[in-house]
Amino acid sequence: MIRYIIACSLLGLKNAELLDLLRNHKDKISSIFDDTIQIQTNEFGNMRYNALLGGAEERERALDSAEELLIQNDEFGIKTTCYGEENYPEQLMQIDNPPAIIYYRGAEFYDLSEKTIACLGTEKPKVTAYNAVNYLMPQWARGGCTIISGLEKGVDQIALQSAMTAGGKVIAVAACGLDRIEKPLDRFAERILESGGIIVSENAIGVNRDRYSVNGRNRLAVGLSKVVTIMECEAEDDLMQSALIAGRQGKSVFCPAGGSTGTERLISEGTAIAIKGGKDTAQIRNILVYDETRQPSAGEIKVMYMITLVRLLKNVKALKDTCAELGIPYPDGRDAKLIAEQLDSECRKKGLTQNDLTQTLVRHVIE
Repeated sequence: MIRYIIACSLLGLKNAELLDLLRNHKDKISSIFDDTIQIQTNEFGNMRYNALLGGAEERERALDSAEELLIQNDEFGIKTTCYGEENYPEQLMQIDNPPAIIYYRGAEFYDLSEKTIACLGTEKPKVTAYNAVNYLMPQWARGGCTIISGLEKGVDQIALQSAMTAGGKVIAVAACGLDRIEKPLDRFAERILESGGIIVSENAIGVNRDRYSVNGRNRLAVGLSKVVTIMECEAEDDLMQSALIAGRQGKSVFCPAGGSTGTERLISEGTAIAIKGGKDTAQIRNILVYDETRQPSAGEIKVMYMITLVRLLKNVKALKDTCAELGIPYPDGRDAKLIAEQLDSECRKKGLTQNDLTQTLVRHVIE
């Protein structure tokens, strides 16, 4: 089935038309490519299927190209599914105009928790957003929720990393074909797969990231989730549109109070609910009903925050600069947890707090 649907898309059908085929004419799709069968336009209602009813050679080329795409996907370890198939995300099927075809690597969607929270935000966040993300994600991850975010620097990356640090599962949505993930996010993507997570895109291989695909990525992240959180954005950011999309899908949107002009507007206009003090998440708990018995302590959250930041440091120089600024020895080893523990220990010897350490680490992650 997937080969025929890809071929239909290559012949020029739009997403809505592909969905109509899958919903209403699934048993007839393969017959489009069977030259022994005379296909009448009225078999498919009033949809625009002229491209499918062209010459046999054109249909054959499209089918061959679809087959080649699937072979290349296998070489990259990419799985392909379409609307209505068993491995297509059930939550995504419920939105208006979901992608007819998606491409993904890693676990199966049905293996991850259905208690899904999207965490979105700017690529260049302030310290406030970092603190909110690192306080909230471990709680939700430990509670059995799946964290969804874009495969992007800034808030998105730290949300995914902090959830993984807490032992949670994540879904990262890419704004490009899964063969076009740029450095250093390609290495981060591999860490997601190693942790049992998923990387997904609605774009086939060979498609580069652009502004339109970024908007599509955010729409896909919202569509996969049951609850949406926007940690930081300015009033003119495209992320404001993501909040409106969530509202049209009937999903609650939450933002930390006092974070940015965009989140403040969403809260003041009633589009989003305020997470007061960056900590009050009772309403999210009521929606998802997640496990509160496995919540990390405040001390554990601080340790996980440090580990997350160490893992997000871009290079050795950033870590050396952190140590030099704090006046502490450069740690031995390469394990993020051990490095974080050594940093914490050395800071305590100098009378520095965990907050001193995390604030310095955040600055070197952001720079």
